[in-house]
Amino acid sequence: MEERSKNLRALRDQWDSVDYRIGAKAGINESEAPLAFKSNHGDVNGDYYYLWMERWIPDKTYVALRTKSFANPKWEGVRVNFPDPLPKHGTILPITAAEAKALAAAFP
Repeated sequence: MEERSKNLRALRDQWDSVDYRIGAKAGINESEAPLAFKSNHGDVNGDYYYLWMERWIPDKTYVALRTKSFANPKWEGVRVNFPDPLPKHGTILPITAAEAKALAAAFP
């Protein structure tokens, strides 16, 4: 379910529904731990909002979806090479290009 409010601490009746059954509409009936994030400006794949979800039935994996807009979402599946073994309830941390280069050098 996607909802929005101008106040992060708003009460339940102060949130507006934007989309629902996002995973089910993409063919993912069993999912948990959604993680949403925006791509970096100028990303080679374009400017998108991403949604990663954990799917444990029938196989333990993550599923990635993306959309150009949170206001009018049109979610589409995306192929992603997730790490093995999969972390449980993953997290995205913003890092700079220099930090990414240093990490890639330290952990080839």
